[in-house]
Amino acid sequence: MKNRAIVPNRLFLAYQWHIYRSAYEKVCAELHKTYPIYFYAVGRPAGQPAEALFEKIKAVLLSATSAIFDASRGNANVSLEYGLAHFVPNLPTFLLIDQHVLPNQINAGTPIISDLAGSTSNRWNIQDVSTLKEHLAAIAENHAYTKRFKRYCRDRGFRAGQFRVPLKVIRVFDEREQMLRRELVDQLQAEWRSKPLKDIEKLLADMHKGGLITITRGREWASKAFIA
Repeated sequence: MKNRAIVPNRLFLAYQWHIYRSAYEKVCAELHKTYPIYFYAVGRPAGQPAEALFEKIKAVLLSATSAIFDASRGNANVSLEYGLAHFVPNLPTFLLIDQHVLPNQINAGTPIISDLAGSTSNRWNIQDVSTLKEHLAAIAENHAYTKRFKRYCRDRGFRAGQFRVPLKVIRVFDEREQMLRRELVDQLQAEWRSKPLKDIEKLLADMHKGGLITITRGREWASKAFIA
């Protein structure tokens, strides 16, 4: 764990899946259109063994720059993930809770609830998801990778929506640790059918130079790309 491989724009996200999934997915989808960070929530596909899910959670936690836990209703799975996070070195954690949760709906004995005792600044309103968006946007805004991304755009004099061009490249890496450079180019060509290959190549080289992504040296099917 001491030498964990971190994905620089990844944040682990845990919440009670059945109740809060739609709210979190809506808010995160909106934020992913503006910020270069990625809120990674680990779901459980139908038929997936519990052991496989546990290994997936550990892998994402180990690769994250920070972790966000929604403690609403004292969910057992979220509490387990919160406990695992304490074993990950140098992993900042953020706690949120739905303000409409009644005292008898949570287990006051769980560690995650104890850590929330007396806190008011981390509450959000499920009846107004803009309150959730405010919390997550604040975390995204202050993230180191967001600051690096904004500096990159500022140094190149980007205006209005021009930031969406390098952001689209970054979004290709969501839930991926790395990929072949050729695969990255192919995906971008599929999305930008009118953009010449030389322009895509130029953009990737500039993002590499600007410290947003890393592209390793090598032949076409050996060179790899990942978030820097």
